[in-house]
Amino acid sequence: MNKSSPWIVIARVSLCAALLPVLWVGPVGAQPSDGLAAEPVEDIDALFAQAAEAFKGERYEQALELLVRISASKPDPIILFNIARCHEELAHTDQAIAAFEVALAADLSEAQRQDAQARLERLKAEASRPPEVVPDPVEPGPVPDLVLGVHAGVTAPQPFGDLKSAPTFGIEVGLTAPFDLGSFLRPLQFSFGMSVTNPKAEGVGVSPALGPEGASFEWALEQRMLMLEVSATWRFIPLTEDWSPFAQLGPRLYLMESIMTASSGGGDFGESRETSTAFGFFISGGVDFALGPGSAFGALDLGGSDLDQTITGDLNTGALSARLGYRLHF
Repeated sequence: MNKSSPWIVIARVSLCAALLPVLWVGPVGAQPSDGLAAEPVEDIDALFAQAAEAFKGERYEQALELLVRISASKPDPIILFNIARCHEELAHTDQAIAAFEVALAADLSEAQRQDAQARLERLKAEASRPPEVVPDPVEPGPVPDLVLGVHAGVTAPQPFGDLKSAPTFGIEVGLTAPFDLGSFLRPLQFSFGMSVTNPKAEGVGVSPALGPEGASFEWALEQRMLMLEVSATWRFIPLTEDWSPFAQLGPRLYLMESIMTASSGGGDFGESRETSTAFGFFISGGVDFALGPGSAFGALDLGGSDLDQTITGDLNTGALSARLGYRLHF
C-alpha cells in the first residue's frame, strides 16, 4: 500500500466544541473502547506522539485507538485524515472510504486534500472491482483400478546357457491396491501374468555307447516353457500422467517340457521328452506411455530358475527378455 504520506502531523488548533463535533463517529465506524470517548483527554500531544510512533511501527490498531480517543476531545480534520490512514493500512476499505470523505469535507490544506482525494479514488476503485475468482484446485484423476495387457518380445538365454533367443508372448491382469503402502507415494499394482517361449539349442556330442572309441552324434534340444508369475509394480509417476516409469518384481513358476532328438551317421536315435517344474524369480523395469484408452509400454526383464533334468543336466532357465506391449486401464 502506498505510504508516501503515512502521517500528517497534527497542527495546533483551538479546541473549539463547535468544530465538527461528531465527524469521526458514524462515518469512521470506530468507537473508542471502555467508554474512553466520554472521558476528557488532558494530554493530546502525548497521545498523538504515541499514535504517531505506533503508526510508524506499523501497529495500526493501536494508532487507530489512540486517534479515536484524541478525536473524542478534538475532532480536528488532520486527526480524521490520520484515522482514515489507519483504516486504509488495516484494509478496512469501507471505513477508510467513509473517513476520507469526512476528512475531505473538513478544512484540509490543498496538499492534504489532494492526497486524501487520490487515496479515496483508489479505494473506491478497489471496492468496485469484482472479487477475484479463485478456481477450485484440480484434483488428480482417479488411479485406474484394473489393468489388462498383452505383450510380445524376445527372450535371450545366451548369457546363462546354450539355448538361443526365441520369441515370447504373454498376457497380464492387474489390480491397483486402493491405498498407499508405507512410504510408497503411489499405490501398488498387483498382477498375474502368463507368458510362453520356446528356445532351442543344437550341437555335436561324443558317446562311448556308439563304439569302442566312441562316435560323434548330433543333437537338438527344444525347451518349451510356460511361465506363471505374480508381481508387484510400483510406479514412479502416476498412470494419470503422459508417461509412467515402473519397477516390477515377483516370484515366477516355470512349467517346462524338454524335447531332445539325436542322430549319428544318418541314423535317428529317436526323441526323448521330460517335463519339470521349477520355482524362480524375476525383476523388471520399464515405462508406460499414455496412448488411447490405455498405455503402450516397453520393459526389460531378468529372471530364471534351476533346471535339473536327465536330458539337460544341471542347468538353469536364466534369461533376459525385452518386451513391448499395450495395457488397457479401467
